[in-house]
Amino acid sequence: MRRVPLGDVLDLALDEVEVEGSTTYPIAGVYSFGRGVFPREPITGTETSYRRLNRLHSRRFVMSRLKAFEGAVAVVSEDLDGYFVSQEFPTFTFDEQSVVPEYFGFLCRWPEFWRLLSSASKGVGARRERVHPEQLFAVAIPLPDLTEQRRIVVRLEGLLGATSPAVELIRRATNLDNALTDSIVDAILTDSSRAGWPSFPLSEVATVNPSPSPVEGPVAFVPMSAVDEKLGKIADPEIRPIEDIKTGYKQFRRDDVIFARITPCMQNGKSAVVEIDGVEYGYGSTEFHVLRPSNKLLPEWLHRVVRSRGFRERAMQAFTGTAGQQRVPAGFLREARIAVPPIEDQRRLVAHIDRVLGLGDEVRRKRELELERAMALSSSVLNSAFTGLL
Repeated sequence: MRRVPLGDVLDLALDEVEVEGSTTYPIAGVYSFGRGVFPREPITGTETSYRRLNRLHSRRFVMSRLKAFEGAVAVVSEDLDGYFVSQEFPTFTFDEQSVVPEYFGFLCRWPEFWRLLSSASKGVGARRERVHPEQLFAVAIPLPDLTEQRRIVVRLEGLLGATSPAVELIRRATNLDNALTDSIVDAILTDSSRAGWPSFPLSEVATVNPSPSPVEGPVAFVPMSAVDEKLGKIADPEIRPIEDIKTGYKQFRRDDVIFARITPCMQNGKSAVVEIDGVEYGYGSTEFHVLRPSNKLLPEWLHRVVRSRGFRERAMQAFTGTAGQQRVPAGFLREARIAVPPIEDQRRLVAHIDRVLGLGDEVRRKRELELERAMALSSSVLNSAFTGLL
C-alpha cells in the first residue's frame, strides 16, 4: 500500500476566537489511545488564562500537540462541532479529493500511527515534547485510492462495530467498580465519624508541611511520577546522596503522608505513607503537601482518610488557581476535620478498608485483562487494514 506524507493531504486550519470574560465556552478534550474527542465542563472567559481558543468543526482532524505520541488524535464528530479547545490542539482540514475522513478516523485508532507521531516528536515520547504541524506533515501514512478507502471503512465498521462498544463497556464497568469501592470506603469512614469518636482540625493532630531538618547520608528522591495513584504507594524511589539533592524540593520522613496538591494528581489519588527501605528521609516535588501525624494518629489511618473520595471532593472545592493549574491550599488541610478513633480502632478500620481496596484491585486487574484482549483484537484488525491484508 502506498504511503503519502500528511503534508500532501492536510492543511492547518485554525478557527481562533478572542476570549471574552463574560462569554461561556463549551470545552472539549481529546482522549489518548485513539478514543476520540469528548465534551468537558464549559468555562467562562474569566476561568482561563488563554487569550484565544480554537473552535472545532466536524470532519476536521485535531491533535494534542503534547500527547499526540500516545494517540490523542481524532476526527471531530458532528456532535462536537462548535466546541472549543486550547491552542495546544491544532486542527486541520482534509483534501477530500484524496482522503475519506472516516478512513482517517480509523487511522487515529491505529497504534502504529501513534508510534509514527512519537518518532516525529523531539525526545520520542517525552511528556514535555510537542508534535508540531511541520513534524506531523512529514509523517507518511498508508493511503490507497478513495474507492479502496471507502471499502476499508465499511469492512472496519463491520469488524470493529462490536469491539468498540465492548471496549467502552469494559471502561464503564471499571469506572463503576471503582465508584463502588470508593463508596464502601467512604461509608466506613462516615460510620467512624458517627461512632461517637471525636473529630479535630487536622492541624491539631498532625503537622502540615513541617519545617525541614538537617539530614546526612542517603535519602530517597520521589518525583510525582513515583507515586502509584492506583495503589496509593511510593513505587521505585531513587536513593541518592543528600549532596545530590538541590534546593527546591519538599522534605519528608518515614511515616509522613505525602499528598499531591495539584490537579489532576490530587483527584487521581496520588498520595502515600512514606515507607522506604534503608532511609529515614526523602525529598520530592514541591507539589506535595506533607502531613506528619501526631501520636494520636496512625499514618495509615491519616492516609486512608485523605485519600478517600469524600476528602478529595472536599479538597476540590477549596482549589485555588486557574484551570489546569489548580492546587489545594495548605489552609484547607489545616482546617479540615477528621475523625480520630482510638489507635486500636484506627488499626481495625485500616485493615477493613484495605480488604475492600484489595478486592477492588483484584476486580480492576481482571477488567484490565479484558480490556487488553479487546484492544489487541482491535489493533490486529487495524494492522491488517493498513497493511493491505483486509
